[in-house]
Amino acid sequence: MKDISKIIFKLSKKRYKGIINIATGKKVYLKNIAKIILKKYNKENYKFIDNKLQTSLIGDIKKLKKITNFKSHKSIEKMIFH
Repeated sequence: MKDISKIIFKLSKKRYKGIINIATGKKVYLKNIAKIILKKYNKENYKFIDNKLQTSLIGDIKKLKKITNFKSHKSIEKMIFH
């Protein structure tokens, strides 16, 4: 949350208006995000129904880098919960 707060502050100082992705810019599998959330809330009894293809997301952060010089060195877990 600290990184996200810093980014929003930088954007507001530059008076940026519009939509922008705040992400790591790296591929993240949805199943891994679910596992991180389950672990955080101590949920141990879960079962995934897997698809044949893994579902992933990649946030396009070209605009964010251009405006704020953002570089992510953190894991998705730290971006979500720290």
